Amino acid sequence: MRSPWIIALMSLFPGLGLLTLGKVRSAAIVFGLFLLLAGYGLFGPLGFFTDLIFNLAFALWAIQIVYAFQVAKREELAGALDPRAAKPAAPVSKPVAGIGRPERMKLAALQVLEPQLEPKEALLAAVWGLDMGSVWLLGTFAMKQLHIGVTKDHLIRVQMDMMGKPYQVHRHGLRSVTSAWLKHGLVQDRLRIQVDGEKGNTYRVQRAQREESQLLLELLTRHSGN
Repeated sequence: MRSPWIIALMSLFPGLGLLTLGKVRSAAIVFGLFLLLAGYGLFGPLGFFTDLIFNLAFALWAIQIVYAFQVAKREELAGALDPRAAKPAAPVSKPVAGIGRPERMKLAALQVLEPQLEPKEALLAAVWGLDMGSVWLLGTFAMKQLHIGVTKDHLIRVQMDMMGKPYQVHRHGLRSVTSAWLKHGLVQDRLRIQVDGEKGNTYRVQRAQREESQLLLELLTRHSGN
C-alpha cells in the first residue's frame, strides 16, 4: 500500500503517481498527452485555439492528480482485507562466505516469497525475473520486477514496487497454468507462463538461475499437459 497523499504529491509530475501504483499504460498515456498538449500550448501560434489547448493540458494535469489519489485511496482501503497485498520481505541475513551467484539470487527470492506463504506451505522452486511486456512504452521504467515461486499446489508471483519492496501477490493453483516454456539465451533466459483466463507473461530470467528455472518449469507443467 502507498499513502494517497504521497501519490498525489508525486503526481505533480504528470503520470509519476500512476506509474508508482503500477498503472504503466495509464501513466504513459497521461505523460504523452500532457507533453503534446502543453508543448503545443507553449510553442504553438498565438490565438484562441492555442490558449484552449494549454488550458486542456492544465485540466489533464489536475485530473490525473485526483485520479491517482483516488486509486491509491481504494488500494489503501482494500489492502488490509485483500490477501493479495504483499507482506514485507524477510530480513536480509548476512551472506554466507563463498556463496555463488545462483544461490544468492535464490536466497533473495526466498526472502520475498516465504513471507507470502500460507501455514505449512513450502517453496519447491524460486526465481527472480523481469516482466518485459510493456518495455516499449517507457523504457526501463516499464519493467516489472517479480519473484516467482512454486509450491506443491500453487504458483506465486510477487510484484515489486519501484523501491524494490513487495507490492502485490498473485496466487494461482498449478492446475490453472495452461502452458509454460523456457527458452535459453546467452545472457538471459525467457520464461513464459500462461494462466487460465489471463494474458500470458514472459519473464527475463538470469542465466545463472537456469537450473532453478528448469525445476520451476517442470513443476508448472506437471498439471498443464505440456
